[in-house]
Amino acid sequence: SLFLRVDTLDKASDTFAPTDEVRIRFASPEGIELRISGFGSDDGLTTTFLRKKRKVGKAHVEAAADDILEVGVAFDDLRVRPNDPMHFFVEVLRDGQSLDRAPGEGSIELDVPTADFEQLMWQA
Repeated sequence: SLFLRVDTLDKASDTFAPTDEVRIRFASPEGIELRISGFGSDDGLTTTFLRKKRKVGKAHVEAAADDILEVGVAFDDLRVRPNDPMHFFVEVLRDGQSLDRAPGEGSIELDVPTADFEQLMWQA
């Protein structure tokens, strides 16, 4: 799974409370968008997975916000394989208007890790 951590200056739950949603938009794989809403709600966060602007009902997306915002999505749902490139950015919206974007320009770029990624990165 892809796990994203979004840090804010204050508690993420407070920072995002007055917003409508946080969107994670993918340029690669093309047409994928994750939407997270409900930051000020007692019911918790709601996640929506879209592929080519159509909602995918059985996607494995999880999100939680307190001090930080954490989002997880299965690589299978993203339809990516090890070493595939991924390009995405995070955007915060209120009333349909973008309030902030990270990174400010361009995108976050990474390759899907291989099965032995942790072993290679964490050897003592």
